[in-house]
Amino acid sequence: MTSSSNSDMIPSVLDNDWHFSFSIPWNIMPLHIKDTLKKQERPPAKDRREIIRLVVAAMLAVCKNPVKRHCTEIARRMVLTYPKSFKDVIDGQVVGSGYDSLSRQLQYRVDNCRRSQPMIMTQTSSGQKSKRRKTAYGSVNRDPCPVNLKEQRKKKELQRMFEKNDQDKNKIERLMMETFASQRTDVLHEKDTQTLKEEWPYLFSTTGLKTHFKQLTGVHIDEEFKETMSSKFKRVLRYFKCLNGERGSNAAKLLRDIHSANTSEESCAAVLMLLLHFKEDEGKMFVQVEDTCVSSEVRREDLPPTPCIVVCGDSPLTAAEFMVAVDQVVVMERISTFTSAMVCMFMMYYVMNIDYPAEVCSTLEFLQRCIFRINSGNGSKMDRHKKRKRLSVNPKVLSLIPRISECDWME
Repeated sequence: MTSSSNSDMIPSVLDNDWHFSFSIPWNIMPLHIKDTLKKQERPPAKDRREIIRLVVAAMLAVCKNPVKRHCTEIARRMVLTYPKSFKDVIDGQVVGSGYDSLSRQLQYRVDNCRRSQPMIMTQTSSGQKSKRRKTAYGSVNRDPCPVNLKEQRKKKELQRMFEKNDQDKNKIERLMMETFASQRTDVLHEKDTQTLKEEWPYLFSTTGLKTHFKQLTGVHIDEEFKETMSSKFKRVLRYFKCLNGERGSNAAKLLRDIHSANTSEESCAAVLMLLLHFKEDEGKMFVQVEDTCVSSEVRREDLPPTPCIVVCGDSPLTAAEFMVAVDQVVVMERISTFTSAMVCMFMMYYVMNIDYPAEVCSTLEFLQRCIFRINSGNGSKMDRHKKRKRLSVNPKVLSLIPRISECDWME
């Protein structure tokens, strides 16, 4: 452990970059916390709060008004010193910067400590223009090559193939990759969904959708991805089961419903638990219809404008068939598993360049960062018109990630 004395480093005129030379007070941590960190284990929630309390007390002894960038740098150095104890990870995958949850806790503690003190005026960058989030959030292929005549011919070829019900997967993938620039141009020029469905029919098939999504985000939905996704959903569901919700609570009722359904699709159970945990509107993600309903019978006015799953049955836990809708248009049907429907719905947010609706933004961002491994640090994909503050990672998601990790350590 590094010894430090913060009183020795307080200059007569405080340098605004004091946080770079700030000594994190590892030496004053309780002995059991030192042992936990030395063993490279994750401290339980109570000990983590004590670490935050001690670090912030040392920060305030140096600077009476630490701001976000000070907390972020100190959190970064804490993770750098003890990565296995503090880094934000799910299944070995770093979430966001890896230190967002720690930075947020430091900031909240600073705010709480200052709450009873007189307001201290500081210079801010409020006069600067805020940069508008790029439309290609989460994309690795933001600037496709210009459209050419050769692509237009291949587009016609794809249309002819679809009319003949050609299911040559390799050929579809190749032509979809070769016409990617044309597809993106049409999407970004905001052609309506029905027109896109007519001009790019394979974009609304599983093969074509996965091909476009891979080109756009770099995420390949293959068998290895599906196995990893299944493992992560099991861990999420295990965490919620470990909480042992109070008898009669909504969580306890949902867990009973999950048990009664006896479903093998833990992804469905996990997504329902996430929606409940984040207190989000299930109706913005699921629309229920009769189990015999076909796409032409789904009422447009019942569908939200954002991507959603149409459940053919009483519950997503027991339904045998699903559809996916975008812009109040059913674009995919006869999907036999919830997992496939959920993956297609999520991909549509990126392929169709649609922001997450505020009503389900936490659940979708959890799926984005922890399941699909899209960890863009450039703000959030939440609808910017309904969001007051641009944060690199949703705070509710940040709170849940360390709890799931802590649950794994305790097993």
